[in-house]
Amino acid sequence: MTLTFTHAGPSITQQEIEQKAQDLGIVLPEDYQRFLLKYNGGKPEYSYFYIKDAQKQDISFYNLRSIKAFYSLESIQVLEEDTPKEFVIIGDDGHMNTIVLGHMPPYTNQVFYWDNEDRVDYDEEGNLPPPTMDNMYWIADSFSDFLALLIYDPDETVLDRLFKKKDIQGLMNYFEGPDYDPMRLPDKGQKDLRRVATVGSVGLFKVLVSKGVDALQNPENWYFAARGNHVNLMKYLSEKGYKGNEGFGGFRGAALEGNLEAVEYILSLGADPTEELLEEFHIEDKTLLGVVKFRMNHPNFSAKRESFQKIHALLEPYFKGKS
Repeated sequence: MTLTFTHAGPSITQQEIEQKAQDLGIVLPEDYQRFLLKYNGGKPEYSYFYIKDAQKQDISFYNLRSIKAFYSLESIQVLEEDTPKEFVIIGDDGHMNTIVLGHMPPYTNQVFYWDNEDRVDYDEEGNLPPPTMDNMYWIADSFSDFLALLIYDPDETVLDRLFKKKDIQGLMNYFEGPDYDPMRLPDKGQKDLRRVATVGSVGLFKVLVSKGVDALQNPENWYFAARGNHVNLMKYLSEKGYKGNEGFGGFRGAALEGNLEAVEYILSLGADPTEELLEEFHIEDKTLLGVVKFRMNHPNFSAKRESFQKIHALLEPYFKGKS
């Protein structure tokens, strides 16, 4: 099977791979190194595999270097507290479940699925127990074998493929067509509207709203627009009634991605960034300012350090005098 990828990483050299492995203190299997040289991560067209009672999972592979740490092999430095030392994290399914590759005996070269839902949680004192294999499930004996297991999503629709390719014109033709009636869908078009928010098209959003989809029903639309730095869509949503930090957290989506323009726009609406508390981060200061500062100084986010610095400077006055 010939693999094709979208969102692949930039071209890299063998020297870069060897240097990264040395920095992480690991040995990467040769077949995985060949994969990085040829593709350097990305989303394969055939991206599904089966584990645990034939549950279907979707996979995106990390690249060797990236602006976003969770798309980069460097993410092992962020998630290593939850992952046994014998493994390196090489991808995820978009739901905080990861694909890990063994680099030490007895799991050398083997591929496992790390299940976030089955993980051992923090104890009453806030300590995380040592990682175990209890939430990990074997998939393949080698990375090459794992690639051979990938299948095309049998449930994928024409609309799914258009979103995957971010084909704006194709999506426009689909939504404007006479066969698309969101009011006949069980959710009245809310899933499609949320997916449009992730691609950031104001035009597509307007088409769905014109067909009766409620623009204000799902607060995640605001979050995804901010996360994608889609300021024009944010402006449209604010005209519809969204407020500065409403819903799932506009600041959360914008600031943590280093999206300066989106942060500036949310602040211009009078939103208070001190209201956002990020309990899921394992750092002492869980305020928005604290997490931005953490990312500003973390090597995984060095490509966006300047943006994080500017966001930190914008947010800091709001937090002065607050405990």
